[in-house]
Order: sequence, then structure tokens, then C-alpha cells
Amino acid sequence: MLQALRFRRDARWREAARWLLPWALACFAAVWVLALWREAPRGLAQKLVIALIVGWLAAVVGLLWRRGARGAGAR
Repeated sequence: MLQALRFRRDARWREAARWLLPWALACFAAVWVLALWREAPRGLAQKLVIALIVGWLAAVVGLLWRRGARGAGAR
């Protein structure tokens, strides 16, 4: 979540921060729901939280990869 907040300060990441920050907040909330809601189906809930977090990380990696490819093509 802190990383997504930092994206708002960088001009290159500001556009992506519009959707990365809410996604990170959803991940943060999901971890707390998992910790506090004891009646949740543990296996399914854990897998959903992990999928949310891995999805956020994959989105950031995808953005970095595209920006790196653009930068390498311009050289």
C-alpha cells in the first residue's frame, strides 16, 4: 500500500496510481478481513487474498516491462 502511495508522487507513475492505489487498498482490506473474519472458508479466502496481491504485483511488473521495452526501443 505504501508503494502505491509513492506512485502518486512520481509523474511517470501518476496515471497508473489511479487504479493501483485502490487495488492496493483492496489487498490491505482483504488481509484484515481474512485475519478478523474467523468463519470465512479459510482455504478459499486465503487463495483470494493471495490472488489479489499477486495480481497487483503482476500489474506493476507488466507496467515496468512495457516501460522498459519502450525505453530500450528508443535507444
